[in-house]
Amino acid sequence: MADIDEMVTFLECTAKVNRAITLPFLQRRTGLQVVDAGQDHGMVVTDADKKVSLYLLDGGLEGVPGVREKYPGSFSEEDDNPEARKKATIIIQIDPLDGTGDMVDTYATPHVVSPTTLVSKLTRTSKNEPFRPVAGFIFNVLDGFAIVSDGQNVVLYQVDETGRLQEVKYERTEPTIWTPGNGIPVSINRRLSYTQHAFDGPFMNYLEAHRINVQMVDVGGAGTQALNLFRNYFKPTDVKGRGARVFNNLPLLTILFNAQPDWKTWDTDATDVIARALGLENATSIWGEALTANAANPTLNEMHHTTGYVLSTSPQLRQAMTTAAVDFQRRNPDANLLAKDYGHARAMTARYVAK
Repeated sequence: MADIDEMVTFLECTAKVNRAITLPFLQRRTGLQVVDAGQDHGMVVTDADKKVSLYLLDGGLEGVPGVREKYPGSFSEEDDNPEARKKATIIIQIDPLDGTGDMVDTYATPHVVSPTTLVSKLTRTSKNEPFRPVAGFIFNVLDGFAIVSDGQNVVLYQVDETGRLQEVKYERTEPTIWTPGNGIPVSINRRLSYTQHAFDGPFMNYLEAHRINVQMVDVGGAGTQALNLFRNYFKPTDVKGRGARVFNNLPLLTILFNAQPDWKTWDTDATDVIARALGLENATSIWGEALTANAANPTLNEMHHTTGYVLSTSPQLRQAMTTAAVDFQRRNPDANLLAKDYGHARAMTARYVAK
């Protein structure tokens, strides 16, 4: 379990950095600075994104050495250098604050959507082959809990009131498997900052007409959605800390169905490592196809093809949903499931905050 031990050590650094940078404005509900509004709401960058990236990669905060000291070529969403990665065989990949758009929209309200920090260890045996994720973790910044995995084992941790990391004991549970006609509702994600009219409206109506009973769950970024899905497999038995209590009460997703055209490796690698350890089938596109790197555009070489991302607790449900997506798109070519609608997204966020 050397990889898990290494990830836990880096999780301690991640908790320290977020405690110093991110938690203060989340708890005070003021002080967040947007440094780049981007071309659309999905490309918002805050001062916290930049600082968390800097400290985790290069150090500079007491007790945080920075991973580039040990693994040159390591990178983040905010500090990417493809050329450096070509020289390495082991690197660390970081999404400093995943779900920035949801955080920006809600942090000053009583319904803040916490960002997550996503970290993956990537390896390869030769510089001529692609990297593969062998370990990783998803850390909920506000509530301080994390899932850590090496693809075979899974460990839960939480950060206590003093900032120290504590392991959370749990019982392994198994979700009830959805099958056609068994009447089990399908809990599906609705991303607040990336919602799409075609997905929220016509496609949901299509599913209901085909007797797939859908219940939408308001969620944040990729890491938050994965935590809601993975919660099906854990029952914390020691819930003294806030993190364990919050994790124990997460709304459950039975399918993570992201009709988004820009799912990148830092969004998915930690999730894929944990899913492998839990025995879930590999994620696919919303059309049921294998995910591959987008080699057609060199500037997007870390981005999956523009086909979304689907992961489920039930192989039968994933098959039903991807088949439905293909049929829906064929019948409704003008209702593009992969088209973003930021006006609709802001309206959905406002509705969520007003609850």
